[in-house]
Amino acid sequence: MMKAIPLSLRWLSNKIELKMQHASINQVHIFQWMARGLIFSLSLIFSLFSADAFEAGIISFKTITDWLMHMIPSFILLIPLLVFWKRFLMLSCIYLTLGLGYVLVSWSKFPISVHFLITLPLIMSSLFFFLTHQKRKKMYNMPD
Repeated sequence: MMKAIPLSLRWLSNKIELKMQHASINQVHIFQWMARGLIFSLSLIFSLFSADAFEAGIISFKTITDWLMHMIPSFILLIPLLVFWKRFLMLSCIYLTLGLGYVLVSWSKFPISVHFLITLPLIMSSLFFFLTHQKRKKMYNMPD
């Protein structure tokens, strides 16, 4: 015959289980916000480069179109993030594709430091989004 677990031990094991689950939830939030922060930071860096579209106080239709053209890389980063905000596996695939695609297209055109500046945040955010997806799947017993 099995002995009953004392009430104090059950309470303690439930408390420990809740703390572990809370730690997992915090870890998921850290991964997803680190990934989003990397994308926002890279987008901000690209947006700073668009400031050269403005000339000494002259604002015209050509200036605005030049600025919008310079903002295309920022839009390419931000639009998937906003559209697929909670679909972490999709974001992981998109940013990994963008990072590797950039390297393949412009390998011989720029120094290696430029590739690291642009590709490393994309691949790291892709990894963080993938880890977020895996942790959430494990926490909530979601199917593939």
